[in-house]
Amino acid sequence: MSDTGDSNANPSRGSRTLMRPPETENRFPAREPKPQFYDCGICGSMHWSEWNGDCREDQARFDVEDLDKRYSSDGWTEVAMPGTEDGEDNTEL
Repeated sequence: MSDTGDSNANPSRGSRTLMRPPETENRFPAREPKPQFYDCGICGSMHWSEWNGDCREDQARFDVEDLDKRYSSDGWTEVAMPGTEDGEDNTEL
C-alpha cells in the first residue's frame, strides 16, 4: 500500500513555508533628527539652534571641526542664526 497523504511528508523536504516578517506600520525605526547648529555672527562659533545665552560660555561654543568629530560631517545640520531674516523660519543652509 502506498500512502500519498501529507502525514508522511518530510518537513525538511517538499513544500516550504515562507517566513514573513510581522506586519507593522513602519518596518524601519525612526531616525533621530540631526542636531542643528548655527554660525554665530557675534563670536564666530557654532551654537545649538535652541541655545539662547552668553557667547562667552565655553561649553556653548563649538567649532565645525569639533562637530564633525562628534557627529561626522553629515551628522549635523547648519541653520540660519535665530533673530536674523533667514533665521526666523530656521532655514537649513
